[in-house]
Parts: sequence; C-alpha cells; structure tokens
Amino acid sequence: MTARYWLVPVTRLTPLTLGEERIRLDQTAAERLIRIARGAHPRLILPMKITHIIQQEQDTCGRLPQRLEADGPIVLNEKPWSPSGCACRWAESLLEGDAALVLARHFDGHALGTILVRWWSQGFRSGLLVEPEGKRVSENRCS
Repeated sequence: MTARYWLVPVTRLTPLTLGEERIRLDQTAAERLIRIARGAHPRLILPMKITHIIQQEQDTCGRLPQRLEADGPIVLNEKPWSPSGCACRWAESLLEGDAALVLARHFDGHALGTILVRWWSQGFRSGLLVEPEGKRVSENRCS
C-alpha cells in the first residue's frame, strides 16, 4: 500500500490545530527529512499515522474532518473530531519553536529549510503525518 506524507505545522496545542500550510512529500523526501531531523534531535519532526490522530468515534473512522490538501487550518476541538490521546502526546512532544530554531542549521540547503525556520520562528511545532491511500480506516489504536 502506498502512503501520502504531510509536513504540518502544529500551530496550537489547545485546541489541537494543524496550520493551513501543509506540504505533501513523496516517500523519499519524507524519509530524508526524518533522517535529518533525527540527526538533529529525536523530537524535532516526529511522524504520526493519520489514523491515530482522531478519537475513535462511530462515524469518524480515524479520519480528519477535511482532507489535508484542503485550504485552512484543521482544528480538532469537539466531537466527533476530538484529538486522540496519541495525537495530543505527539503534538506536545514535538520541539517548540525556540528549541527547534536552535537546530535549524541542520536544514541549511534543504528545500524545506526556509519553511521550517519560518514555522519555528512563529512558535509553531512541526510534524509529519502519514496518510494511507486507498484504504478505509476502521481502527484507531496507538501501537
């Protein structure tokens, strides 16, 4: 199965908000980004399966209220679109903007370096969401 990868700014923790500027990456670019980030700090840009981000509710099936390529921020603040415990822990564990900025030199010359520095300068955290393609998700377990 293929997957889509999204570099996302986490603009708020409460309510958990994914910023409107989300960037789709292919697998090679996502793996390279993670390798650089882990070399800088293990919590700089953490991957998270999109199926784990929403609390399991009858009709949500682990899906977000809108597709990641849609315009505008994605705010997870009420049923049925409440963030899962996994999502909250994921977002909280990402390095905050100031701490991430100290490590920005690791992204010198990287195509996304300027964007990451801008996000971190605004106090945002950054993460990578992994979205399976072509499969209806019916489970939402943190494993």
